[in-house]
Amino acid sequence: LHTTSPTVAWSLDSQTLYYSRPETPSGDLASGKVINAKVYAHPLGQEQASDQVLLAASNEPDRWYRPAVTEGGDLVVTSARGTSGSTDVYVLRSGSPAVNLTSGLASSFVFLGGDSRTLTFETDWKAPQRRLVAWDREKKSWSEVVAEARNSIAHSAWIGNRLL
Repeated sequence: LHTTSPTVAWSLDSQTLYYSRPETPSGDLASGKVINAKVYAHPLGQEQASDQVLLAASNEPDRWYRPAVTEGGDLVVTSARGTSGSTDVYVLRSGSPAVNLTSGLASSFVFLGGDSRTLTFETDWKAPQRRLVAWDREKKSWSEVVAEARNSIAHSAWIGNRLL
């Protein structure tokens, strides 16, 4: 499997690998120039050439993507342009188009984890020192999990369906 993505994600049944791969204008990954990244689904046992494109932004050639799978089985993809601090978060449920949860927020969102009801993120949205927020899928709204404090959040993690 050819990819330059630092992150890949497995489906819950371990039969599909999700990854991001850019085009290389010269055809050579070693050239360092990559453009037009896309998120792909790679079913095990199939040729990479037949992988399905799940997400792409052809009008933003410097956009990158990082896929993750929730404990509920949905694909969550964080995406940014170049080194801008602004992140878009897309959720893909099987058979449905991608939904952008952060459209127009112009903030950094780091996906920590989630289940079938909520997705949890570390963010600087309305919180320069960072805070933790959750997206409720049923209510389609954000809620605060850990408020911004005087000192910045240094690290947070989602391990074993628990927030640390």
